[in-house]
Amino acid sequence: MRYNFVFVDVILYLFNTLQNNKIGKICELPHHYMDVNNFKNIKLFFDYSEDYTSYKQQFTGHKHSCNREYKSYLDTYVNSYKSVRDECKKNSNRNSYCEEFNQYFTGKFDYDLSNWKCDLEENGRENQELEEDDEVADKSLLSPEHGMGVHHVINQNQFSSYTM
Repeated sequence: MRYNFVFVDVILYLFNTLQNNKIGKICELPHHYMDVNNFKNIKLFFDYSEDYTSYKQQFTGHKHSCNREYKSYLDTYVNSYKSVRDECKKNSNRNSYCEEFNQYFTGKFDYDLSNWKCDLEENGRENQELEEDDEVADKSLLSPEHGMGVHHVINQNQFSSYTM
């Protein structure tokens, strides 16, 4: 239980810092109380919504093969999407993140989001992909945009000058 209190304090501090800086409000805390599970759910479906266009391009018109790690992330996205979607349909007021969920997926096709999958390729090609990953350590196979939910980030040195 103490872990949640510390998490809430850290989140509140972080969002207050992002709201009250010299360049203007960067982001807004969606809820007054956000526990670890809510944060993880919101982060997961936010990333999935951000990567939607890339996945749509990848999965349009052909079967897609993937390695184990990629499949794991995609399956997590799809299963989490379906779980939160169903939960919010039953009772959107019960969970405070349903409003964000609906906002992030407006204009995106439910069928795609709940059915995307790739075929695990367990032959030599997966081993070849793993070797290529070792050669190109900067790139990640976790999502189509080389990271879960790719966003422009302020350089840490720039950020500290904004908040002082």
